[in-house]
Amino acid sequence: MLIPILISLTEVMVLTVTVMLLYTYRYIIGSAGVYLMAGVFYIFTLLTDSPRFANFNTAPDFFSTVGSGLLWLPFLLLLIIIYDQEGARPARRFYLGLFLATGAFFCLTLLIFGGMLASSNSSILQNLFRNTGRMSLLASSISHLFVFALVPTIYQVITNRWKNNGLAIFITCIIYLAIDEGFVAIYTAFMSGSRAYQPVSFNVGAVRVAMAMLLSVVGHIYFLVTPSSNSSSKRSPLHFLGGFFRGFNSTEQLMQSLDEWEERYQVVVENSSELIMLATPAGQLLNANRAATKYFRRVLNDPDFRLDRYITDATGLPWNWKEAMPAQDIHDPTRLRSIKQYRNLFLRIPGKRPVDLDINVSCATLNGENIAVIVAHDMTLQREEQRQNRNRSEAMMHSQRLESIGQLAGGIAHDFNNMMLSIQASLDALNLKYHPDGEAGHLLQNIEDACHRATTLTSQLLGFAHKGKFHAEDVEVPALLQHAMQLFLPTAKGITCKTICEPVPLVIHCDESQLTQVILNLLINSRDALANTPDPKRLTVRAESVREKLPEWDFRPDRKADPTEYLCIQIRDNGCGMPSQVKAKMFDPFFTTKSAGHGTGMGLAMAFGCISNHHGWIHVESAPDQGCCITIFLPRAGTEAAQTAGSPEPDDPVTKP
Repeated sequence: MLIPILISLTEVMVLTVTVMLLYTYRYIIGSAGVYLMAGVFYIFTLLTDSPRFANFNTAPDFFSTVGSGLLWLPFLLLLIIIYDQEGARPARRFYLGLFLATGAFFCLTLLIFGGMLASSNSSILQNLFRNTGRMSLLASSISHLFVFALVPTIYQVITNRWKNNGLAIFITCIIYLAIDEGFVAIYTAFMSGSRAYQPVSFNVGAVRVAMAMLLSVVGHIYFLVTPSSNSSSKRSPLHFLGGFFRGFNSTEQLMQSLDEWEERYQVVVENSSELIMLATPAGQLLNANRAATKYFRRVLNDPDFRLDRYITDATGLPWNWKEAMPAQDIHDPTRLRSIKQYRNLFLRIPGKRPVDLDINVSCATLNGENIAVIVAHDMTLQREEQRQNRNRSEAMMHSQRLESIGQLAGGIAHDFNNMMLSIQASLDALNLKYHPDGEAGHLLQNIEDACHRATTLTSQLLGFAHKGKFHAEDVEVPALLQHAMQLFLPTAKGITCKTICEPVPLVIHCDESQLTQVILNLLINSRDALANTPDPKRLTVRAESVREKLPEWDFRPDRKADPTEYLCIQIRDNGCGMPSQVKAKMFDPFFTTKSAGHGTGMGLAMAFGCISNHHGWIHVESAPDQGCCITIFLPRAGTEAAQTAGSPEPDDPVTKP
C-alpha cells in the first residue's frame, strides 16, 4: 500500500513542478503554451476524478491510484499563483478558459467520439462514457468549476487575516478537498441512495493532507523566490467573483476603452518632445520613444551600450547611474512614488554637439523585474538663451559702469589738459626769454617731457570718454589691417602672423588713425600674451561680413540690429588667455596685468572708447591656456548704422568681454 501512495505523491509533485516551471518561464516560451498545457491537464484530471462520482466498483488501476481528488491540487496551486502574481483579471481569464475547455471537451469527446470510447477495452472508460458515466462526468465538471470559482475568495480571506501565503494555500487545499468530497457524497446519494456513498479511507485522506502540506511549502517557497508585484493582501475577498458580474455589462466597452487608451498612449509617447526611455538596472535601454531614438541613434547598436557611458555631469564625469537606479525591493510601495531629479547633465554622442539635459528617473516593475522610467528634457536652447541673457545683462551693466567712469574721466581730462597747456606755455616763454642751458635747461626739458606724456594720457582719457578728436572718412578695411600689420610685424619675432580678408568690399566710415591705433594695441596685447607660450605661436587677423549664424553676433547689444549692415574684425591668438575676473576689468582705465613700467592700462580703455565712438562694440572670448579671440563689430559705410558715426551718443554700448 505504501508504494502506490509514494508513486502517487511523486507523480503529483512532478506535475506540480512542471506546471510551476512552465508558468515561471511563460514570457520565454509564451503564455499560450502554458495555458494549453493547463487545459490538457485539466481534462486529464477531470477524467481521473469523475469515476468517484459514478461510484464504480472496479479493480484498482492507474485511475484509482491518482484519483480521489489528488490531481486537482497542482491545478489549484496554479490558479492561486496566477491570482497572486498577476491579479484577479488574469485569474478570471484563466477560469473562463477552463469553462470553455470543458464545453469543448464535451462537444468533441462525448458527442463525436463517445461511441468509440465506450467500446474501449478499459472498464473505466466503458462505464464513463455510457449514459450514467456521462452524467457523472458532467456533475464532476460542474462541481469543480464551482469550487474553483471559490478558491481565490477563500485564499484572499485567509491572506487578509494571516498574511501567510503557505498557510493560505494549505487551508484552501483542505477546504477544496472537503467541498469536493461533499459534492461526491451528495451526487452519489442522489443517484444511488444515501447508503451508496463510500467515504475515502484513512490512508487516502492522509495522502490528501500530506499532498496539501507539500504543495503549501512549495507554493510558499515559490512566492519567496518570485515575489508578486500585485499585493494580494490589499484586495477585497469578493474582488475575483465581482469581476464576473461587472464584466457582463462592460466587457465590450472595456475592450474599446483599452484599445482607445492604447492608441492614445502610443500617440502621446511617440510624439512627445521629451525623451522617454525604459532602462534596466545595468543602464541598458529596453525601449525608447521616437525622440529618444533620434538622440541615441548613433550608439544604439553598440553592444556595450550603457547610459552612464554617454551621459555626464557638468564636469564631464559619468552620470552616477547606480545611485539613480538602486536595487530596490519591488514590494516597497514607496519606491513607486520616488522620482529622482537630475539637472545640468549632458548627453555626449561622438560626432555630435553635447546636449544639455534635465532628467527625471522613477522606478517601476516589468515582468517582475526592476526597471527605470526615464523622462529627459532637452534644455540646450533654454540654457543657451539664459546664458546669453545673463551675458547681455552683465554687458549692459558693464557698459553703464564704463560710461560713468568715462564721463568722470572726460571732465577731469579736459580740465587737466587746460592746466597742462598753461604749464607748456610758461615753459615755452622761459625757453624763449632765458635760453637756459646746463642743469637749468635739463630740468626744464624734464618738465616739458612730463607735460608731453601728460598730454598724451589726457588724449587717451578723452578717447575713452568718447570726446576725442574725430576725423571720419571711408576706409578699406584690408588696407587698414595691412597698415597696422606693417607697424606690428617688426616687433612680432617668432610669431606666425596671418591676415585673412573676405573677397568682398569691406568699407567703413571711420577715423583711420584712431582705428589703426586700436588694431595695433590689440596686436601688441596678443604678442605679450604669446611671450611665454610654447611654439608654434600663432596670431590671425580676419575681416569678414557679419552673418546671423556667427556665434559672436548673438551677443550684440541691439537685438534689432541687421547683420548685413555690419562687418567684423577678429584678432585671435593661442596665448595664455585670461580668467573671467581679468576679462571683467580689461577695459577699465588704468587696469593692467603687466608689471610696473610696462603698461599704463589705457590701451584697451582707449580701444573701447574709439570703437564705441564709431557705433560698434567689442566681444571677447578667452579662458586660461585657451588663447584669446577679440571680435570688433563696426557698421559698414553708407548704412543706416553708420549715419551717426562721429557724433556718438552718451550711452553707446559695448559687450562685456
